[in-house]
Amino acid sequence: TRAVLKIQEGCDHHCSYCIVPSVRGPKRSRPLEDAVKEARRLVDAGFAEIVLTGIHLGKYGVDLDGPLQLADAVRAISAVDGLERLRLSSIKADEVDDDLLEAMRAPTVCPHLHLPLQSGDDRVLERMERGYTAGQFLDTVEWARDALDRPAITTDVMAGFPGETDEMFENTLEVCRRARFSRIHVFPFSPREGTKAAQMSDRVHSRVKKRRCRRLRELAEQMSAEWAGSFVAERVEALFERRRDGRLDGYTTRYAPIEAEGPEELVGAPVTVECISQQNGTLRGEVVEG
Repeated sequence: TRAVLKIQEGCDHHCSYCIVPSVRGPKRSRPLEDAVKEARRLVDAGFAEIVLTGIHLGKYGVDLDGPLQLADAVRAISAVDGLERLRLSSIKADEVDDDLLEAMRAPTVCPHLHLPLQSGDDRVLERMERGYTAGQFLDTVEWARDALDRPAITTDVMAGFPGETDEMFENTLEVCRRARFSRIHVFPFSPREGTKAAQMSDRVHSRVKKRRCRRLRELAEQMSAEWAGSFVAERVEALFERRRDGRLDGYTTRYAPIEAEGPEELVGAPVTVECISQQNGTLRGEVVEG
């Protein structure tokens, strides 16, 4: 039901903890005509949703003639006949612009942005060499919420980066609360040989990293439940990906997990579901149309 279409490779940014630029090379983009052709092939093969991905997706097109931008790819691929949904994978918050948000208003584009926060403390972000502050990140989140219809905002957060104090970690928790993420991917810092962060001596103890990850996951569970709960008693579009134990499960356009009873024939095509309840961030509903 969902296909991944990689339109960009490589990265030149060199975050201090990341080995990707060394192993994947400099940024390079797939020609837009080729990407559109591949999207058509995927739709013809029966995929209802396409996810645009890249190592540094927000830099799509800068190395092509034009130059092109990610917004150009979104417009061209979202217009492919028969495509039900287009979703973006990860993009840096400081690479969201008006043109991209305008392109995302197309009816086939899911109102969902995955914006990796990594840390909510400016001192940690500077050492990570992320290129934005916590305040700038929050401004982008609010900007996206103003521009799009009730968008899902998901993120990645790293716990225990070298030098992260309890105060710095609390700042990250506060930024997460203010951003009101619908989903948080939590992971502990892990040194990668050959990166600047691997040479930093002020490591955080593994017990502390585990404790911080646990607190982040507790907050993530709470926020996911609140996000799913906001759709209870509403009708949403669901794309079911499989049927297990008599129940269908998939995702809404806003990337909320959803379950309902129904036949196998409902897998793979968008249907309307009335949301009855939520449990642990997963919506439970009844199929209305399909």
